[in-house]
Amino acid sequence: FPSHDIHDIEEDGSVNINWDIDITFDKINHHKGDRKFDETVLPIKFNHVGGEFRFRGYTLRPTLTSLEGSPKSCRSFRILTDKITNLQGSPIIVEESFECSYTLITSLEGCPRHIPQTLDVYSNKLTDFRGGPEEVGENLIATSNPLTSLEGLPKIIGSRLHIDSPLLWDPTPLRNVQHESIVTGGTKIDHLIELFYNLHNHRRTYPYGFANELPYQTFIESLDYNWI
Repeated sequence: FPSHDIHDIEEDGSVNINWDIDITFDKINHHKGDRKFDETVLPIKFNHVGGEFRFRGYTLRPTLTSLEGSPKSCRSFRILTDKITNLQGSPIIVEESFECSYTLITSLEGCPRHIPQTLDVYSNKLTDFRGGPEEVGENLIATSNPLTSLEGLPKIIGSRLHIDSPLLWDPTPLRNVQHESIVTGGTKIDHLIELFYNLHNHRRTYPYGFANELPYQTFIESLDYNWI
């Protein structure tokens, strides 16, 4: 990095950077000849990044296996396309947004507890939201994950929750979440809400695919109509 970008070096060897950091291994190693960086770990240990911290792996050959060395604090944090399986080593503090997409993570454990703007965890391996942040200031985008449960959702989502897993059907965890709106296209939650409405109003029409799934009826009738 240019010397004017480095504010100072901490006792543990981690560095403070004033501006955005954008790391892409194929670009780094392209100019290094025979002396190449280890592509499974971050090449430098960061302490604070004053701008956005971005890491982008190879589209067809992701390599990063650990987030150790990530900044402890930064404006925004983005990790795209890599082999990480967990968020250990993520920043403790982000001033704006946190994005982690196209990875192998199965849990949000390790991400910041408070995210002032957007949490984008599109296209990972998440099955629920346990271990995630307590508050997201704007949108929570969790589409293209094999979600089976809404357990662990933040207590506050400032704007929209985006989910689309066809395995989701139980909306009750949403009772404890303060949110503006939910985008649930592709989930069974949409079908259940329609089924509940039809049952409550004594209609005999059902959403497509639910005509013979009356075991859901007991569950639906146990919900609070006004809440739905």
